[in-house]
Amino acid sequence: MEARAGEARARAVIEDARAQTKPEFGWTAQYQYLGGLDPMVMGGMTVRLPVWKGHKQELRVAEAQREAEAESRAREASEIEARARVRSLLNAAASAQREQTIYDEAIVPQDRAAVEAARAALSAGRVEMGAVLDGTARWLEDRRAAVGLAAARVRALADLEAATGLTIFAAADAGGAR
Repeated sequence: MEARAGEARARAVIEDARAQTKPEFGWTAQYQYLGGLDPMVMGGMTVRLPVWKGHKQELRVAEAQREAEAESRAREASEIEARARVRSLLNAAASAQREQTIYDEAIVPQDRAAVEAARAALSAGRVEMGAVLDGTARWLEDRRAAVGLAAARVRALADLEAATGLTIFAAADAGGAR
């Protein structure tokens, strides 16, 4: 919106520069109360001629046109940058979601099964407590990574919400997010 406003301002400067090449007409009116004498009413008309329009105003119009072109390019660049940011945020959210799915559906359940197997082997006396603790530590680390990926996804979507102005997260009745 800022870039569009700059572009509109540049177009207004061009119109102003073009208007300066034409004669400018004006009028004046005045009323004076002179006490006991008759009041005085005056009127007049003015014409301002652009004497140096051939050189000076043509340069001003050309400069304003170049500035308008630069503002147009700046607007296009900011639109491209905004699209790139949105795509980057969408990719970050999708990537975090895919990795989180892998953790939630494969790695964490596999770690949990390994911990259960180690606990069963410990109760049967085939392994020591260290194997159970190592498995539990691995399971917790992978679970922490999955939660970190979920947080990264939420951060990317919140940044996307801020960048686009769209409502992605809405408060639910229970106070949570959907």
